[in-house]
Amino acid sequence: MEQKINWEHSKQLPDINNRIIVFDTETSGLSHFHEQILELAAVEILNGKISGKQFHIFLKPIKPIKKEVTDINHIQTDDYQNYFEEYFLEEKNLIQSFLDFIGNDSILFAHNMTFDFYFLNDELEKLGFQKLPPERFRCSMKVFNEIIKANFPELKVKKKLIDCCNYFHIKPYSLDGLFHNGLFDTIMTAKLICKLYEFNQGKFKKDDLLKNINNYQKNNLEIEDNKIKENKSENLNIKKKYNENIINNESIINQNTKSDIVNNIFSIPYYTEKNNKTNDLKDIAKKLSMLSFCEK
Repeated sequence: MEQKINWEHSKQLPDINNRIIVFDTETSGLSHFHEQILELAAVEILNGKISGKQFHIFLKPIKPIKKEVTDINHIQTDDYQNYFEEYFLEEKNLIQSFLDFIGNDSILFAHNMTFDFYFLNDELEKLGFQKLPPERFRCSMKVFNEIIKANFPELKVKKKLIDCCNYFHIKPYSLDGLFHNGLFDTIMTAKLICKLYEFNQGKFKKDDLLKNINNYQKNNLEIEDNKIKENKSENLNIKKKYNENIINNESIINQNTKSDIVNNIFSIPYYTEKNNKTNDLKDIAKKLSMLSFCEK
């Protein structure tokens, strides 16, 4: 059973003098009980600035990587059979090298940290290492959320890493396709944390942040509106084709055998607009009921 943890401390930005290690995991799935870490990356922050020290490893999977996982993080089983194979050390040695990098006194940051926390500690326990205490961990998403609540209490914002990077104009924030790469996400999270320190110090102005958020959300709404219009147009074309097929099927009802009509009915495109799904199924059921009037 999963340990119940009070994560209140993870919302607080630690003193800038602390050594901070930002880390990210890419995994073979969402459940830390059944899946594993595939990629582990870390970046050091000293005095609110990225120091230049970084860590990056791949862990060889114990089972084939699912397509839906590859679609997200672009890691696939073939990578391990070809390009990466010569770089692998024993898994325990790799994890030990990560522990050496983070040391005993650093504060560990991640975006949506609890996900990475459980995967990392499960990996440590599996290999015989001591788990890392929750007190060492902070979450950049929760810290950002606390800053928003304190400064703009009525503002509702998205808090994914790509959203937060856009709010602070962190480059290369436009390269959406690079997110869910372990090292890239770690660097972007580290840049975000540095901006959070700048905001707390007054170096990043409150008005500028609010302006950036409003502009980003406005642009996103316009993008979503365009997508909705495109989908409606596509659905109208599907519906038109659907109606044409219905008419064609009706015209041949009295000419075909029962099996022929079943084939015609199930050739009807499935109209996907949510509000019309039920009606479409009723139409199909109505057509099926007409089979009783046909010759066997």
